[in-house]
Amino acid sequence: MVRGADFLTCRMHPYLEVIDDSAAAKVRRVGDGALALAKSLPLSARAVAAVKGLDTVVRFGRLGVAGLLLREDLLNMLLLLRRIAEQACLGVPVHDLAGALYYLMARRREERGCDPLAEVALHRDCAAASSAEIDELLEAAPLALRVAYEDSLVGAQRQARLYGYELVFASLEAGRNKPAFGVYASRARRRVVLAVRGTHDLSDAMIDAQAHGQRFRGGWAHAGMLSAAYWLLAELQAPLQQLTAAGYELVLTGHSLGAGVAALLSLLLRSRLRQPAVRCFGFATPCCACGEALLSRLREGGVVSVVLRADAIPRATVSSALALLSELAAFQGWRDDAAQDWQSAVDRAKTLWRPQVRQPPESLPSQPSAGPGRIVTIADTRCER
Repeated sequence: MVRGADFLTCRMHPYLEVIDDSAAAKVRRVGDGALALAKSLPLSARAVAAVKGLDTVVRFGRLGVAGLLLREDLLNMLLLLRRIAEQACLGVPVHDLAGALYYLMARRREERGCDPLAEVALHRDCAAASSAEIDELLEAAPLALRVAYEDSLVGAQRQARLYGYELVFASLEAGRNKPAFGVYASRARRRVVLAVRGTHDLSDAMIDAQAHGQRFRGGWAHAGMLSAAYWLLAELQAPLQQLTAAGYELVLTGHSLGAGVAALLSLLLRSRLRQPAVRCFGFATPCCACGEALLSRLREGGVVSVVLRADAIPRATVSSALALLSELAAFQGWRDDAAQDWQSAVDRAKTLWRPQVRQPPESLPSQPSAGPGRIVTIADTRCER
């Protein structure tokens, strides 16, 4: 409330940071910097595998080692699949899940390569987003995808200013059913944005794990995300009401877990703030609600979800996971593909990875042919001084 009042009266002081320059802090900074640099450099395949392996072990533990062939976002899906498989008593070993998933993805990529316009045809009847909608998404995206994941208040404050917003207040430490969030405001746009952070640490994962349904507004909602939305409502209703009463438009945004929490929170704030709609832009929004009555309220309330092509997170429901598990269990062709890959690696090792060359065709043209069409010669006519 205090910082909100200070923002409205142009007396808000920026957040400051005390620099820790101890020996332990230096070691930590060097380690974090080295890992970030190694991940961005054009390293060889072996070095990239080592860096990815280190980063994966740090983030996912020993299970991540078994899934190094998979992208990190798919490791999360592999964890979910294993848990559902155990509950459904399917008895599929986790290494079989990883292998089948990897080679099924390869088959799907092959299918897309053979028919690159299939996805366009699939969405041919979908309405295109307007220029105004795209502008709104582009404005919300940096706050949800970049600023919300900053590790310090000073960092979030600095990043927000790059996009024309001021950090009013934030909580970057997540707890059980208490997601990290930030409240940002723009005087020029007369807009206040609540950005809810997505899955970032173990506390966020605990919210994800509470995936059972709970009755909510004529439908069912993800229990963990709904509990987090109620906590944010209790924490933020008063300061947000203070800002909206001063004429600021309220917009909610988030990524992944944060997008699901923000979508449910938009309905709660809509009734508490007595506004006809509280717009919400979610990026990779997970399946947080079901039931036509509840989904209609979310649509009418101004909730927009952005899904990037075949992103697994927005489609990760128990029913879709069971369908995928059944497909993976029936997909035995991955073993033949894996055997061929292994044999190819063995054959290459026997030659000490001799460079592979292609044999030239039996007959070559005596003179190189010119390119098709009219040939145009471009000369550099700049004068040297």
